[in-house]
Formats: sequence, C-alpha cells, structure tokens
Amino acid sequence: MARPREFDMHKALNNALELFWEKGYEATSITDLTTRMEISRPSLYMAFGDKRALFMKVLDIYMDQFLRKLESILAANGSGYKGIEALFRDIVESVDDRGIKRGCLFVNTMTELAAHDEQIALKGREYQDKVSQFLANVLTEGKEAGDIAQTIDVHSTAHFLMLALVGLFVVVKIEPAPVVLKHSIEVTLGVLR
Repeated sequence: MARPREFDMHKALNNALELFWEKGYEATSITDLTTRMEISRPSLYMAFGDKRALFMKVLDIYMDQFLRKLESILAANGSGYKGIEALFRDIVESVDDRGIKRGCLFVNTMTELAAHDEQIALKGREYQDKVSQFLANVLTEGKEAGDIAQTIDVHSTAHFLMLALVGLFVVVKIEPAPVVLKHSIEVTLGVLR
C-alpha cells in the first residue's frame, strides 16, 4: 500500500520554482531543494523523479503562470496598445516592487542552459512561441479596434515585442535608472502607432 504524501504538492512546487528562479538550475542542489520544499530526499524523488524532471515541471508551471499574468493584465487594461503598454510597465514595476532583480525564469534558463541542452532550448522556443502568439492576438485585436497601426505586420511585430521583453528581463537585473527603462519602453511601443 502506497504511503500518503506528507507535504503540500502545490507549496513544494512553488518553493522549488522560487529557488530555481533565485539561484538557477546548476547552482541549486538537491539539499537546497529539499530544504526549501520542506520535503525529504526520498519524497522528492518519489514525487518528481530527479532534479531535472522537477525543473522541467517548474518551467511548465512558470510558463502557465506568466501567460495567466498576461491575460489578467489585458483583462484589466484592454487589448491593443493600452494592454501592451500595461504589460511592459507591469514587468518593470513588479521587478522593482519585489526588490529582487531576478528577471524571467525562462530567460535566465535560456542563457544558462540552452546552448548545450537541446531539450531546454526546445522548452524555451515553446515559451517564446506561446508569448509571441499571445502578443499577435493582442495586436490583431488592437488593429481591429484602431489603436494599433494598420500597417504593422502582426507576426513580425509580435516577435519584436517578445525580443524586447527578453531584453527588458535581462536589463532589469542590473538595476538601470528608471528613466532609461521608461524611455526604452516608449521607443519600443512607438512601433505600434
């Protein structure tokens, strides 16, 4: 008979996500994980497999959370220009509010692992594709509403905005002056008008 789990799966996964986000994959040890997740080593292996399997699960959770965050920002601000502007501003403000310059877990992971790990590179492309498709949908709605220039190519612009987000996530880690971020966002958003 299988023993019942003695830990909160959701809490353990969230704690693992936070730890990987803070330290990166390579610098996070199994001991770090069991301590932060408040589980034993055997429980970690039984519930999640190994460190890599846990990390892949965490990346899926992060991707889902990030896409839901984008949806909530748009729900509060509307699609099109205002929604995209709110998205960029929210990222800058949320990083600043936490006082932790962690950037984006996916961007961090791509710079740490993707060059020598094809499975991680594929996961990164999946993340970028989903965010780009999300942005393309927002741009299409904005064009239909008339607050995004009719002349833009939706898919190229969505990819450009994705690249701008990646750059933003990298730059916030070095704590640039707020005026630099503000002006950079204004220039980026200028392509939409």
